[in-house]
Amino acid sequence: MVRNQESPGVVGRLGTPAPARYRKLSVQRPVDALRDQGFKVKVLKASMTLLRALADFLPPDPRRGTPGGIVLNLATGVQGEGRLSHVRPCSRWRGSRTPAPVPSRLAPGGPARAADAARAGLRSRAALAGDHRSGETVDLEFPVSVRPRFEPDAARIVVRNRKTLRAAVREIRRHYAQPTLVEQVVRGRRIHASLLGNGTIECLPLVESGETEEGKTCPAIIDDLHAERLRESVRKAYAAAGCRDYARIDVRLSTFGEPVVVEIRWVDIFERRGAFVRAAAEAGYTFPMLMRRIVDEAAKRYLAAAIARTARPAIENEATVVPLAERRVAAE
Repeated sequence: MVRNQESPGVVGRLGTPAPARYRKLSVQRPVDALRDQGFKVKVLKASMTLLRALADFLPPDPRRGTPGGIVLNLATGVQGEGRLSHVRPCSRWRGSRTPAPVPSRLAPGGPARAADAARAGLRSRAALAGDHRSGETVDLEFPVSVRPRFEPDAARIVVRNRKTLRAAVREIRRHYAQPTLVEQVVRGRRIHASLLGNGTIECLPLVESGETEEGKTCPAIIDDLHAERLRESVRKAYAAAGCRDYARIDVRLSTFGEPVVVEIRWVDIFERRGAFVRAAAEAGYTFPMLMRRIVDEAAKRYLAAAIARTARPAIENEATVVPLAERRVAAE
């Protein structure tokens, strides 16, 4: 398991560091849950020591070179653009496998993945603005909020017209040197959909958030028709954003009951009272069972990919091998 911790082990100070609150989050509960399921677990720091630590703890099979284990990434990276995607390439380089809610190219920023869902034809509140001129072409209704694309924890700036939008985009570009994520301010019931799996996607019971953190209702009180539409939408968003193994998708229900994709999250969703764990409990998963299911989904996905890779050369060789009798006939 890889997590954030205080670490000076960086080459240089460049880019925005991960917020301090991620370094303070306890991973003891997931560790205990996995050990309860019979896994050997070690907690590693997301720092420059990670590659060596992975090599020591998860050496590949000496004969076949297959992965020596699974890396459960609960880290948000150390600093810089795209820091949420830093751990996964390191683990793959060392021959390990990672439960990966999203591919590395999509990892920074849940709202950015909501934008990918929108490009796949789903309704989302997100659009991207690359520079100050692109604020003219953002096809969203005001008011909108803006923030740097690769800084999901950055404070949102709410703007109400194109003039202030252009100014905000310029400011983010100057301060962060990143494209700007522009999000429509959507009001309505906030619903959390927790999903597990790859080929067949299991949608856990829906959770509705109230005004306070404790004010969660599970299952959410939604009529069957709207609940099915919502589940269909989040499964499409899960696929469109390239999610794998598990994720939590947050939506808003518009006044007409239409689900609007707000955010797709995988970091910081294992809180004891969080929507993801609450939905799993409603579905009958204890926390250790939930953690095992996530690891099993990743293991099955990588096993299927390994089988496909080993089978492909055999098929190709079979197609090119010519029996000796046929060669003799051809020679004659």
